Order: sequence, then structure tokens, then C-alpha cells
Amino acid sequence: MTKESDFFLVGNTRGNNVSLFDFFSGELLGDFISAESGLLDDPDTLLFGPDANGDRLKDLYITSGTKPGTSSVLRFDGTTGDFIDTFVGDDPTTDIDETGGLIRPYELAFGPDGNLYVASFLSDQILRYDGETGAFLDVFAEGNGLAGGLNGPDGLLFINDSLYVTTQGSIATEDPETGDIFPSFSAGLPSQLLRYDSLEAGTTPTVFATPDPSPDSFGFVSLLGLEVGPVDGDLYVSDFAGDILRFDVETGDLIERLGTNFTTGEPPSNNFIGNLDFSSEGDLLTVGFDVSTEAGAVLLFREDGGTPKSTFDVLVPITPLLNRPIGVTFLDNTPEVIELPAPELVDLTGFDGDVTVNVTASREADFSNILKFYKTDAEGSVDGLLPGEVGYEDAVAVNLLDVQLFVANNATANIDFTLPGGGFYAPALLIDGSSTNLATIDDAALGNVRVKREGDSWSFEDLTDNDFNDLVVTINSIGPVVA
Repeated sequence: MTKESDFFLVGNTRGNNVSLFDFFSGELLGDFISAESGLLDDPDTLLFGPDANGDRLKDLYITSGTKPGTSSVLRFDGTTGDFIDTFVGDDPTTDIDETGGLIRPYELAFGPDGNLYVASFLSDQILRYDGETGAFLDVFAEGNGLAGGLNGPDGLLFINDSLYVTTQGSIATEDPETGDIFPSFSAGLPSQLLRYDSLEAGTTPTVFATPDPSPDSFGFVSLLGLEVGPVDGDLYVSDFAGDILRFDVETGDLIERLGTNFTTGEPPSNNFIGNLDFSSEGDLLTVGFDVSTEAGAVLLFREDGGTPKSTFDVLVPITPLLNRPIGVTFLDNTPEVIELPAPELVDLTGFDGDVTVNVTASREADFSNILKFYKTDAEGSVDGLLPGEVGYEDAVAVNLLDVQLFVANNATANIDFTLPGGGFYAPALLIDGSSTNLATIDDAALGNVRVKREGDSWSFEDLTDNDFNDLVVTINSIGPVVA
């Protein structure tokens, strides 16, 4: 599957589930993540991001939770919807809040620095987390209760290294009697589109746009999601109160409004609008719901020369199976940009002759595992087959080099071995010494991680207990063979 190929997801904030749809027919195919899983709590944003489970495919990141302690970012397999982990979350057994104070996360975005930025709506902050571990780093920005400030942050999108943010014009306020935190609109602040041109914490934003209310709205503005048109390069912003606004991304000029009134023949509409997403060809999807029933629908603006055109088609008519939908995204099962060389490989391309590799190896496994190597290109392919393709491990089995590494169970050894320079080499664990039972980088491509690398250490899994101590190898030095 590819992003433009066939399917999209909708997140139901009141249904606590994610629904899967066929893009061409609008047919509901079922739950991608069910409410019965008990994992989602008012899910808001659906974002495909970095691989989280080692299969080299993008995975799904979802903001969830409404209160301190339960607000989180969850990760799910981008192909199956299976739960992976809580990427950002509070550990209730500690006295600190590991999220850094996250309350009601709305949108999230990965920055050019590789870190994760999350809009914490009910603390008027944008919080920053390590993009690999999810550890809290700092408060990137926070509101000041003034026009032009971060008042009720919602949508986040990086464009040319600048962070664009939508605000709802609210101030997070604590009820003195109950302690509950709620968004107060009493200050009359505008809903705005802000831009941060620096990734330094505490940077003051500029105001990119302060739009007027939609003619179909109830007289207010509440900016929400942001996306850049993949063909025309314009910035599209959804307004919860109604309409999608198209801006010139360079000047901030409003180019046009795309009307989103799907509930009434005349203004005002009786619907609110959620997030939006594009197919790679320029088709635009958005979701919304009838304010009387919270039953939702999906609208499609078909592309015309790469630009979405008015009016919309109702791709999915109003249905209670969509329960106050906000998040929407095309299913994006495309591989991540492959890091070259592939991270599991041993790179000996800088050597002309034979190379001595010194390692420390240990094993805690009943199987008498043996490590061998095979030569690959920078992507890990062998005999023209990439990891994940049919026949890959059969090709590995017949291309294993004679060099092998063995260490006794519950022992550690220092070992030297020699490999020819000038190429890349992938490790293959012969489980219990069998060349027909291998753990290789092919497993990760098929969704079952058996080989992990951290720095100069490789760890291997021979069964499914995921202790990754069935063989651990750390390279101490690499150098040319001395005659």
C-alpha cells in the first residue's frame, strides 16, 4: 500500500476508536483500532511517523487523553493497527510527571531536529520530546494570554524548518472549586495562525494570519488542522467553526475558502469540521460532525490540476459510526526513507584488503547459536533481493561466509575474525547452529525484529521472548590485517 493507494483512517473522539475506509468507494471496512482495546481516550490527531517496531514501515502516532496523568502519545503498527507502546506518557508509580505537564494533547509534529512537538491544549504550551525515546526535553513555547500568543494551541506543521501553529484563542483556566482545567474564551482573544522561525525554546512567534469567521459559521473562528497541498504548495487550514482556508504559504494571503456546510442548505451550518489530509495527487479529505447528534461524515474535495476544487463530495454520508470525528489521515504504509547504509550492517567499504574485526561476544541462551556474515549492498540486499522480499533468507543461506563466531552459554569472549574489505556485511544468527533457521535483517522487514543495533553493539533474538541476549556482539576495533 502507498499513501495515495486506497485507504484512509478516521479517529472518533467520542467513540474512542479509529475507523478504516476505502478511499474510492467510501466504504467503512471496520475498526483499525477498536474501542474495545481500551487504549484510546478522546483520540485527536492521527500521524504517520518514524518506524517504532523495526519493520521499516511508518507507524501511527495518536494523541490521547484529556487530563494530567492520562494525556499521552500512543504508537500503533501502521499496517495492522496493533498497539506498540506509550511513546509519551506519565508513569503513575513515580512522583514526577514524565510528560512534562502534558494536558489534552491535540496535534503533534516531528521537527527538522528529529524531535517530537506536541500541542498541550490545556496548558497553553508546545512541549518537546526526544524523537527516538519519547523522553520529555523542554517547553518549546507557552501562551501569554495576549493576542499573538500561544492561546489554545492546536495544529502543528513544519514548513521549510518553520513551525506553523493554529490557536483557538482560549486561555487554560483552573476551576477553583473542582480543580478541573478548561479553555476560557472570556478574554476575547482571536484564533490565529502563528509561525515560529527558530527552534530555540522561548522563541516569540509572528502572526501569519488572523482570519474572519466563515459566512456559514456561528460567528466565530477556531483554527484546527494544517496541511500543505502536495501539488500546488499552498497552505490549507481547517476551521472547526466551518470552512477550509487556502493561504499562500509565502505571503500569508488568503487565496480562497472551501465551504464545508454539509448539514444545512442555508447558513449557518449545523456542523463543525475536524482535521484534513491530502492524497499525493491533491485530493483533499476532511471530516466533520453534526453538532446536534455528533454523528460524522467525510468530505472529499477532488483535485483539479493538483488543487482541490469546490464544491465537495460527501464521500461518507452522516453516520453514527463516526462519533465526533476529528482525526483523519491517508493510510501511509510506505517505507521510511532508508538509512544508507542500513543500520544493521558492518561497513568495510573504506578498506581495500582483508580486515581484522575484534569483538566482545556473550550468550544467555539454551540454543548453541552461531553468528555468520554475508556480503550485501548498502540496503542489505543479496542476490538482488531486498530484506522482506520472497526468497531473501534462502539467498542468505547459500551466501554465508565461512567466518563464524561462537561463544559458550553464560560466557563472554573476546574474538578476532577476518572479513574482506570493500563491502557491506550483514549478520545472520544460525539458531542452534542451523542454516535453515536464521535470524536476519529480513525479519524486521517482515514485522518481527530479531536483530537490533545500538552503537557498535548487535543483539539477537532466537525465539520470541524478546530478551535480545541470545547473542550480543560488540565491535571493539576494525583495522587492516597486518602482515
